[in-house]
Amino acid sequence: MDITFKDIGPVKHVCEVGCFLTETIQTKQFLGTHVKTTLIEPNPLAFKDIESKLSHYENVCLYNLAITDTGGKVKMYNTVDGIDSSAFVDSEFSPAILNNNYQKNEEDSFIVNSVSFDKIDDGEIDILYVDTEGHEWFIIKNMKSRPKFIILETHGENYVNPYMNNITMWMNKNEYKVIKKDISDTLYINCLK
Repeated sequence: MDITFKDIGPVKHVCEVGCFLTETIQTKQFLGTHVKTTLIEPNPLAFKDIESKLSHYENVCLYNLAITDTGGKVKMYNTVDGIDSSAFVDSEFSPAILNNNYQKNEEDSFIVNSVSFDKIDDGEIDILYVDTEGHEWFIIKNMKSRPKFIILETHGENYVNPYMNNITMWMNKNEYKVIKKDISDTLYINCLK
């Protein structure tokens, strides 16, 4: 979802979970600014790309981790099929499986360290982008911050986020409303900020 955040007041911290490659980062407008920019990418190959191109920015914090409910180690798959590329936690609910008919192949798998989001969230995130191929709920449910804006991958073609009911209940409870949808993402705004 291409969004330019103008006239929203001060932004101190943006976070993007599942940014993949440097070219696909949604928070590019904050690179090299005064805004703390946290980028989290579990795929070690994609992370190397990000690290090599962005580690010189003083405002950027990089994490080569998956975000899960409890932390530890997690098995993931990396798909590259010419149409779409993604890395996802071992499950049957990924858009790569439901939309692109990806068949799990052990050659595509990797093990990565994971943490719950509260271990990274400093409570000050103003804008949160999450594209974790069906595991967006695990970021939201363990989040300390109440960002002004949250952008989540929620739908697309044959895919509906498997935790959509949980996400919707959390958004309602925390007074967020939908202000925009595109082909795969939903933008929520915090009505209290």
